[in-house]
Parts: sequence; C-alpha cells; structure tokens
Amino acid sequence: MNKVVVYASRYGTSKQYAHEIGKKKNIPVYSSKDFPNNLFDIEEIIYVGATYMGKILDLRKFIKKQAALHSKLIIISVGIYSPENLKTYYLIDKKTKSSIEKTNLILKKVYYLSGKLDIKNLSFKHKFLINLLYKNAKKKRSY
Repeated sequence: MNKVVVYASRYGTSKQYAHEIGKKKNIPVYSSKDFPNNLFDIEEIIYVGATYMGKILDLRKFIKKQAALHSKLIIISVGIYSPENLKTYYLIDKKTKSSIEKTNLILKKVYYLSGKLDIKNLSFKHKFLINLLYKNAKKKRSY
C-alpha cells in the first residue's frame, strides 16, 4: 500500500507530528509545498496541518492540486482549541468536507491533536491576536 504523510506547519508542531507519524509507519513525509506532482498511485494521504480560525493551513491548495487522485485522505488538525468546544470541530469538519466535494479524494477521518503555543516564536500578528483573546477572556471572567 502506498501511503504518504503531507504537512503544513507555521511554527513546527505539525511538522513534528508528521515526521513522527512517518517514522512510526515507515512512510515518506513531504511538506505540502514540496509534494511531488508525479505521484499518482498513492492509496492513502495523511495530511497534518496547523489550524487557525477553523481553517487547516494550505489544505484547500493541496486538495485543489491533488483533486484527480483517487486516494483515501486522513486529516489531522493541529491547533489550540478547547476539547469542550464542539462548534470548532464541527466547523473544521464542515470546511474539510466542502473542500473535497468535487474531487476524487475520499475522506476517511479527521483527527484533532493539540498544538503548542510558544509566545516567543509567534509572528507579530499572532501575538496581537492571542493578547486580544486573553484580554477579552479576562474581561468576561471579571463579571
């Protein structure tokens, strides 16, 4: 069975998970940007992607490029979200399913893994958003 792991990572956690999966399953690992266009006989793709605001990084682009493949697709969403917030899972599932609707890819399952939040390594934009969310949550608690 031909399997591959593909990842899209901004700060490294998804890349780390992808390489661990590839190592344990003894299958090749590719960045979504470096995925070869000449692989046509892939039976299963495990896509590991960082998740921001309910969107999995580079997933739509990857699916669009690989729409002709008749591969099974397992998606692993890596992010900082509350396990109790089912709305987040629903949103990710919905967006994922709509992304593959008009392709030959077959969605097997979507999994959710916890990401890491290392404030020092965040971009200015993400630091600003995290700070804003923190202040907002703090205000809600004080009522």
